[in-house]
Amino acid sequence: MDSLNLDESLVIKYSIGKDEKGNDIFKKQRFSNINLGAGDDAIFEVAKVIEGIIDSNQVYLIKEESNLFMDS
Repeated sequence: MDSLNLDESLVIKYSIGKDEKGNDIFKKQRFSNINLGAGDDAIFEVAKVIEGIIDSNQVYLIKEESNLFMDS
């Protein structure tokens, strides 16, 4: 089995407040078409800069990948 990386995205998920029951309400911002050659350190560095301008006490930095699995 082989795997081919087709796409990578950076997702920033952050709290924008609470609902009437006190549960956090989250919003997501997706940054698609990341250069497939970019390493995790470079992606994380960009994510930290974006995190710095988001006004939230709960921020999650997520890297999503889409891969194609193929028989060898």
